[in-house]
Amino acid sequence: MDSAPEVESLIGSLTSELVFARTGRLGAGGVAAEVYELALRAQRALEREADLSIPGPQSPADVAPALFAVDPATGLDLMLELAAEDLAFQTELCADREAARAAVEHMAVLLGGDALWWTNTTRGGSGRSWTPVTRHTFDGVVAVVATGGMFAALLQVAED
Repeated sequence: MDSAPEVESLIGSLTSELVFARTGRLGAGGVAAEVYELALRAQRALEREADLSIPGPQSPADVAPALFAVDPATGLDLMLELAAEDLAFQTELCADREAARAAVEHMAVLLGGDALWWTNTTRGGSGRSWTPVTRHTFDGVVAVVATGGMFAALLQVAED
């Protein structure tokens, strides 16, 4: 059974004015190329709010060093946070956090327990840190790739 349409619907339900999603079959450029394309879409959509002093990525090669692997539980938590909380102001972005959690968890099941998760952000006792993948002051991305090559990525951009 092809779960791609359901994955696309689930991750699409997590988007908002600041949150962007991309799904499909992983291309030859890998995760960095998919995140780069997602970052470009977000930058175009919110160009008026981008920080022009930040150079932003010029190619997937600029994005690749920002991404690192995380375990599935961390990837799930980060994806939920990106869908539900504004990175700049720590306020709620979605009205129904439990529905967002259910969507992220169901998507993870569809992609499989052996899927690989990638992000550019960490969180710890003193807050969040990240390596930018856009021209925005704040950004966070989580990408997940299933064994069969299907991927889903969620990116939030924000300004203070």
